[in-house]
Amino acid sequence: DEEYTEHIYVFHSVYRARTRKIFVMAELGARWGTWGARAIGLWRRLSENPYDVLFVESDRLHCDALTRVQLLNNFSYELSCEDATVELMSEWLHRKDYVDLIDIDIQGAELDLLRGIKHKLDKHVQRVIVGTHSKEIHETLAQLFSDWIILHDSKPAKDKACIVNLLRRNYDESKPQSFA
Repeated sequence: DEEYTEHIYVFHSVYRARTRKIFVMAELGARWGTWGARAIGLWRRLSENPYDVLFVESDRLHCDALTRVQLLNNFSYELSCEDATVELMSEWLHRKDYVDLIDIDIQGAELDLLRGIKHKLDKHVQRVIVGTHSKEIHETLAQLFSDWIILHDSKPAKDKACIVNLLRRNYDESKPQSFA
């Protein structure tokens, strides 16, 4: 699906970290911790070394679900059930010598956050994955990160109806569809 590329880059970050003694990641807008949990799962298969993962999720229901998922998988983690702010991330980054990955999908607030911590990202962070939610944010972030190597660039879809064509190929629109 549309997250295939993200999956590859999360796993690539884990594989790159094998030569170091610890894997460090933050997932902002974590929902139930999809990318952090996948990264931890792979890290634990590859290494007995520690990992350090921060989840930030402002929705209380999602925070509770994230806690349950991590508990069921016996993952250790740090969780902040509040908005991903410049202050929160600056403080977290200040405590880190090196960060393998920050994954961000905070529903339109990513531009303000990344502007506020860009200088720290330049010093401490190997890879940033950002889900953007508008053409304007996407283009501004591309300019902000013009000094970084862009590995993949998927612009936000203009036509959300195109998803039908991507998910349901070769069907006859004149016939009723069963989704069972």
